[in-house]
Amino acid sequence: MKLLSTLVEQMKRHVPDIYEHMLRNDVQISGVFAHVFLTALIYRSPLPFAVRIFDLFMFEQERALIAAVVNMLRMTKEQIMSRTFEVLVSEE
Repeated sequence: MKLLSTLVEQMKRHVPDIYEHMLRNDVQISGVFAHVFLTALIYRSPLPFAVRIFDLFMFEQERALIAAVVNMLRMTKEQIMSRTFEVLVSEE
C-alpha cells in the first residue's frame, strides 16, 4: 500500500525517534496503521475532528491523512515512547 510506505518515509523524516522505538519493539507499521487509512482517521474520533479530517482528505487526498497521523504521533510522543510492544499494539 503506497500510503503506508509514504507514512514510513514521513515518520523517518519527522518523528524518527518514534519510528525507531516502534522498530525496536517489533511493531509492524503496516499492521498498526492500515486501519487508520481504511477508515480515514474517523473510526474513533470526535465528530468535529472527523469532519475536519474528511474535509482535508477531500481537498488534499492522502497527504492530509499522512500529515494528520504524523501530527498525532507528535502529540502522543511521550505516551508512545513509554510503552512496550504489547501495550503499543493492544491499545486502541
